[in-house]
Amino acid sequence: MRLQFDGRSRPQAGFPYLLHAPKDLTSQRLWPLVIYLHGLSVRGNNLDLIETYGLPQIMAEGGAFPAYVAAPQLPDGLFWPQRLEALSDWLDDLLAQYPIDPDRVTLTGVSLGGYGTWYWGGWQPERFAGLLPLCGGGNYLSALAIQKAGVPVWAVSGDIDPVVPLSEMTRMMGIVTHTKARQTIHEGADHDDTRVHTAPYADPDIWTWLLSQNRQNRG
Repeated sequence: MRLQFDGRSRPQAGFPYLLHAPKDLTSQRLWPLVIYLHGLSVRGNNLDLIETYGLPQIMAEGGAFPAYVAAPQLPDGLFWPQRLEALSDWLDDLLAQYPIDPDRVTLTGVSLGGYGTWYWGGWQPERFAGLLPLCGGGNYLSALAIQKAGVPVWAVSGDIDPVVPLSEMTRMMGIVTHTKARQTIHEGADHDDTRVHTAPYADPDIWTWLLSQNRQNRG
């Protein structure tokens, strides 16, 4: 589905988004939600753009998972940390409209969206069951909040990325050191390598991890 969040409580803070529902909605009462944040090059007001890589590409090619998958689009010229309040309002809207389990909401993103994952996850760690940032980084306060809350994290990056250096991820993971934090470093992978932006979303191990996260099982 191609939908529009109107940002009623914050004028001019709306955005378009993609929403994929599980195929058999009658098989259970509540479902996990995976939120995906895209990268810099596909900002705007055209949802076709965000289907060119990452999780939306996998969904457009027929990917089917036992979860809701939602992907907002960032307006031109903006960055995800500038839209955290609007994103939080949007998540409230999704939880009110659809049979989503609030204890099983996970957040993921690529590049700029990887930064968005770290920043939103650090701003509201209580909202997320798990975080999967791909080739992204954040700041000390975000990492510290995630560490203190014990939010499970699986960070992925390439070791020769010239756009978002590996150090951006390892700096965060040097702070997020609890027992449910892990990282994957792909040898010989730069920023355009599918292993750090699209292939992870077709990996059964990553989906098992995403779908198994639950806020009630931390610690």
